[in-house]
Amino acid sequence: MNKPRISPYEKGVLSNVHFILGLLWSFQKSSIVYMALIAVFSSIFPLSGIFLPRLLIDEMTGLGHMEYIVWILCIGLGLVFISKTITTIATNSFSQITVWFKVLILSGEKYMSMDYALTDDPAMSDLNERAERVLKMPEKEYWG
Repeated sequence: MNKPRISPYEKGVLSNVHFILGLLWSFQKSSIVYMALIAVFSSIFPLSGIFLPRLLIDEMTGLGHMEYIVWILCIGLGLVFISKTITTIATNSFSQITVWFKVLILSGEKYMSMDYALTDDPAMSDLNERAERVLKMPEKEYWG
């Protein structure tokens, strides 16, 4: 069987995601849990906006039992309330500023430990000049 090949772009994205999640895990383990809670519970509100009207319309066009309609409304509103509450609590608990400062400190340490001898390399200088030319180029020229 042929294994699906991962493109270099996909490999780069996956390695970056792995690196960032590892960095977050080393800084603040709870941040990953908070982000997962935010992702899951913030999706409940839009989904309830899709499914609740469908259930209500189905019940109203069917037998139309008033008890079921009231239960559907109560459960739907309860889900929306719980999801909004959990999302708000998780958002307020997730300390982005702490993570940002730690990443800033880490990048400062990396900047200070850089080997600047590579910047004097002619191949590196040529690469840098070509990148600057591309950045200064009008969009029409670059994209064709």
